Amino acid sequence: MLINDEPFGCLGVPTPLEMLKHQSEMLCDEVADLNDRLRRSRSNVAELIEMNQQLAAERDALRIKLAATEARVSECLLQAGRDCNQIMGLKRVAEQVDVLRRALDAANQKLEKNRA
Repeated sequence: MLINDEPFGCLGVPTPLEMLKHQSEMLCDEVADLNDRLRRSRSNVAELIEMNQQLAAERDALRIKLAATEARVSECLLQAGRDCNQIMGLKRVAEQVDVLRRALDAANQKLEKNRA
């Protein structure tokens, strides 16, 4: 059974063609919006890739500097060990000199007592 809705067309009820046109316009707007978002996302991804490459290059440069610094610290520690050994040797010599000086002073005092 068909209903005659001709007389109600003036009430603002859209026709199927008008509804399809409206739906088509909404889809076109949505596609345009999605294309814009996709373009911006691609741009953002490209920027992130560039930033990542810059950070990777900086990281690699810092790793090289760190390795050089670690090597230098190792050399400094070796030199500090050598210097410490030398200082300890010099302290032993200084202690021996003090012992010998005291023995010499004691011998000189004994000699002076014997002369007197």
